[in-house]
Amino acid sequence: KEVETKQTSPTNSHFTLYKTKTNSFKMAYNKKSVASHCTAFKSIYSTCLLLFSIVLVTGLQFTNQTGLAQKAHPAVAFVVLWALLIWLSMVEGGQASLVGLAPVQNDIYAQTHELSYKSTAITNKGDNLDRYLMGRQFMVIFIVFLINMSGA
Repeated sequence: KEVETKQTSPTNSHFTLYKTKTNSFKMAYNKKSVASHCTAFKSIYSTCLLLFSIVLVTGLQFTNQTGLAQKAHPAVAFVVLWALLIWLSMVEGGQASLVGLAPVQNDIYAQTHELSYKSTAITNKGDNLDRYLMGRQFMVIFIVFLINMSGA
């Protein structure tokens, strides 16, 4: 077996860190912890609430009870809402990635993740990241405003 040492993560008891003979680390999930049952319950409960919310908002859209559904066809409101939600998730994910990769030397992932390397080469020059974050805030406000129009 290639496992050399085993250590439970001090910040999260759900995982155990394994140091291999090649000085790399692997992380394994502790399936028998009580917290994993709580996590499973929270995941199921939140998924049920999410599905309930989707059904509720979609029902409101198709009965012309949202702002955009009243002014346009309900299908337009439905498509606009989902397009904006997908766009918002990409904006938020991109921001998290760029901020998370800022302190990492981009030579590490230049060969394996070429698109990330090209993106961070631009955003990490000067104050480009700060300017991106400021512009992103205005874009998020705009997207959330339109989501409110189409889904509320």
